[in-house]
Parts: sequence; structure tokens; C-alpha cells
Amino acid sequence: MTLHLKDLNADRQLWCAVILQQIEDATSSYVRGATNRRQSNKLRDEARSWLVEPSADFDQTCNLAGLNPVCVRKSAIEQITKSDQRDGARDVRTVTFDGVTRSLGEWSKVIGIPAAVLHHRFKNGLSPEEVLAPTEAKRTTGGMVETSNNAGRPA
Repeated sequence: MTLHLKDLNADRQLWCAVILQQIEDATSSYVRGATNRRQSNKLRDEARSWLVEPSADFDQTCNLAGLNPVCVRKSAIEQITKSDQRDGARDVRTVTFDGVTRSLGEWSKVIGIPAAVLHHRFKNGLSPEEVLAPTEAKRTTGGMVETSNNAGRPA
């Protein structure tokens, strides 16, 4: 089923447009409205962060749009990954954990966390343990998602 904005009420249209703009910014090689490459990269990284990392703000925006936050995030991560592949981005960042060095793309396949999430964590300066730590999501009252990094170790 395809979502058509014209079929939604004005409030849902607005919140869907917010999400669509974030996805567009996260997948663009140059963000529209940016005055230079540095600002464009900053805006793209902020959009990716908002889409990739669980937050109450993201969940509330999806809920106001009438969309499932988990599905929106999954779709956004897939689109970001395709965008990076299309733009020729190469996964050259590596993380060494317990004496094993792999690229973030390889770690993604081993531990089952999307590469976009690992790249975001890496870019934010987290330790190897934090980069590779699984994230647990739990429902709270009001349907919001709260997350915490699990102390578990990657396989």
C-alpha cells in the first residue's frame, strides 16, 4: 500500500512531510538550502541521526503522522544504505573488538545491527564496545520507545 499525502488530514500531512524531508536530507549528496558543503554534510548527518538513533521525538513525530516508528526507521535505514551505495560511499572505517578488526559493514553483518547505525555511533566517538552494543527497545506508557545500550558483547 502506498501512502498518498493528499489522502490524509492536514495534521498528518504535516508530520509526514517532516519525516519525508528528513529522509530526503539524509539521502541527498547535497542538502537543498545549504550554503556550502560543510553545512550540507552537517544537515545530512543531523537528519541521519534523527532517523537512525531511537528517540522520543522521532517516535512522537511518527505517531502524529499515523506511522509505525519501527517501520519508518527500518525503511529510512534501507534508503540511507542504498543512497550511500549509489553515491559510491565505501566502508573503510574499522573497529577492533576483542582482537578482531572488521569494517563497520562487516560488523553489521556479523552482529545484525544496520551499518548506518554503526556508522552513526562511530562518528559520535563511542568506544568499540558502545559502537557494537545491541540496543534494546522497550515500550513505555503512551506507546513511546525508550532505549538503552545493552552491556552484551558482539558475537
